[in-house]
Amino acid sequence: MTHPLVQVLFLALLVFSLMRFVVRNPLGWWIIVVVTIGAALGAAVVFLHRYDPPGLGRAYRVPGLKQFIDLVCRLGGLQPPQTEADDPVPGARSASTEARPDAEREDRMVLLHRPGDFDRARAQLAEVVRGHDEAISRIFTHLARAVLLRQKQERKTQLPPLGRFLLVGDTGIGKRHLAMGIGQLLFRGGGFIAIDFSDHGDEASASAALFGQPTSGGGHVPSLLSEVKARPYQMIVLERVDRLSGRPLERLTRLMATGSCLDEETGTRVSVQNCVFCCTTTLASDLLGVVRARAASDDEWRRSATEALIGATSLDEPFLSQMNDLLHLSPPDDLTKAEVVCLAMEREA
Repeated sequence: MTHPLVQVLFLALLVFSLMRFVVRNPLGWWIIVVVTIGAALGAAVVFLHRYDPPGLGRAYRVPGLKQFIDLVCRLGGLQPPQTEADDPVPGARSASTEARPDAEREDRMVLLHRPGDFDRARAQLAEVVRGHDEAISRIFTHLARAVLLRQKQERKTQLPPLGRFLLVGDTGIGKRHLAMGIGQLLFRGGGFIAIDFSDHGDEASASAALFGQPTSGGGHVPSLLSEVKARPYQMIVLERVDRLSGRPLERLTRLMATGSCLDEETGTRVSVQNCVFCCTTTLASDLLGVVRARAASDDEWRRSATEALIGATSLDEPFLSQMNDLLHLSPPDDLTKAEVVCLAMEREA
């Protein structure tokens, strides 16, 4: 009874029965016909979502069907189809689209599309988040490469997340603030999810926070998976990820590697390929500061940082290998602290 298809069919039967016995005029029969057709179309959307996602994606581009499919997905707890073209109608192009071939594949939910967009976003964030210019530059460099590469792809396939980063630094240094700023500049609406694993001390609680947990009523508690189903474009911050171990860490590693995960409640796949993960830890911060100062190259830094994190945390090599970059956020100097205070005073004024 919990599967959306079964729910839609039973709802259609209930509506038909009620209308059959309550409505006793010709208009009532027309209402019955419309409701029945709507229920049948809803069941078709659920079927295509499960067994023919490309077909549902093509239907999603037909004028008038997009809103209906969005409604069915919202009612059924399904993830809306992923669109690969900027134009809602195949073949319909504006003058600006013809001038820029890659614009046809630009994603409406992503606000940055060209190298200049990322350069401006990098400079804008550096004015707000002080003292972490190197981390900002490295993150935006990777995101620019990932977004531009996807725009050039002729065919959409399941991909890993847009970005996966591990931010290492002391408490209060601005790791979450940095991630939130990136999400606001990258995604329309600034989608943002934060999970602090210090609040989920055991494997069952951590797994529920990430992937959901069945309740006595047959539903699931809110989780990372349910949030991404509702809004597929998100900046996801996993704070104190070093608290993870065992099965939850394995599933999270697999999610980051494949870009999708099976929703055990509905049996459908939820994609995180349009998300950015910023994982954080406060452990080994001092050690990584020394390692960073001694590293003569990026390869040496990556290798030495991985070894240090494996020795100091519960994070393992498979998880760390999924990170696009390991970033050490140094404590701010006195000048940076003064700049932060001035910015806070300006915002309060």
